Amino acid sequence: MQDNLYQPPAAEAGVRPLSDGQYEFSVLENATIDKAGARARIWGIISLVVGVLVVVALVFVFAMTSELGPLAGKVRLLLLGFAPVGLVYLVMGWLYITAGQAMRAVVATEGADVEHLMRGLDKLGSAFRLEVMLTIVAVVLGLVLGVAIAGGTAGIGGTP
Repeated sequence: MQDNLYQPPAAEAGVRPLSDGQYEFSVLENATIDKAGARARIWGIISLVVGVLVVVALVFVFAMTSELGPLAGKVRLLLLGFAPVGLVYLVMGWLYITAGQAMRAVVATEGADVEHLMRGLDKLGSAFRLEVMLTIVAVVLGLVLGVAIAGGTAGIGGTP
């Protein structure tokens, strides 16, 4: 059994393995990997900033709803529907930044390119999977809150 999962399978008798696990990518390959890592990191930073802005805006507007009188409860419920979106952006930002850093480590190190690339791709795949799941949860939660708000506003203004 092999100790390193990222090494190629043991070579058959007389057949030379493709790599001994110490593969170094070429300058062109490194540039491509570096660009992908940089873009993942940039998207992570953008996501973090958007997440922070959404959360700060929600807190600010939530505090201001006390001036709305009887509508304050409904507006606060509506605002809570946006909270998961801000949290998704915060979590995803962090995951994309770490995935980008792992991919850029391929370029910055020598002797472990395959291992670093596999780690980066694994983190990027996890980020994609989690983003899909969190987005579905956020949309469903938003719809549930939207239906709750719409059902509760039927009596506003005297109309049944």
